[in-house]
Amino acid sequence: MKGFLKRNFVLLLGISLPVLLIAALLLMHVISRLAATGPAYPVLYVSFDNHYGQHFYDFDIDDAGRLEIGFRRSEQNAATRGRQPADATLALFDARSETLDTFRLEPPDDPANGQRIALAVPGELSDLTFSGQSTAPDGYRLELSAYRGGGLLREIFGTGRRSRHHRLVNDGASFRVPGTGSSSYAYHDAFIGWVVDDDE
Repeated sequence: MKGFLKRNFVLLLGISLPVLLIAALLLMHVISRLAATGPAYPVLYVSFDNHYGQHFYDFDIDDAGRLEIGFRRSEQNAATRGRQPADATLALFDARSETLDTFRLEPPDDPANGQRIALAVPGELSDLTFSGQSTAPDGYRLELSAYRGGGLLREIFGTGRRSRHHRLVNDGASFRVPGTGSSSYAYHDAFIGWVVDDDE
């Protein structure tokens, strides 16, 4: 046995070091996740049924923190000229309970060209207070991550299919945000705001 180890020391070292490195990275990932304070503020984002949707809808938060939604069809915009507007989905994710609530938006019937139409804010969203700051009061941000499927091991080795997921990140801590499942154009999704009712 000792002779085998001496003859194959370099080979064994080459095999064991990557394994130890992976184990260390996995351990660091688990420890940082357990030690991190989770996101305290629900996040609202919008997902479009096609990549033209972002040119039809607009979202704003007024001085009182209320959500406003508008729709405009403009033939002046080359991205929307001759395009049929599609639905959009508002997604409200609360990491504390790991719940995702979705609300559908539909374009108005026969909107006048160039005219902005105010859309009704759906469901409970009309009663919530939002902050449009890109960073939540607890330091978390919503980021769109592009990574290879298969978890950390495939990230390290650079293999596996590519996929895109939103994540809440803060100083090394990272929490995946579930998708709405309504669109394959996740890279056109957009952040809207954080629910800050508890801060009042």
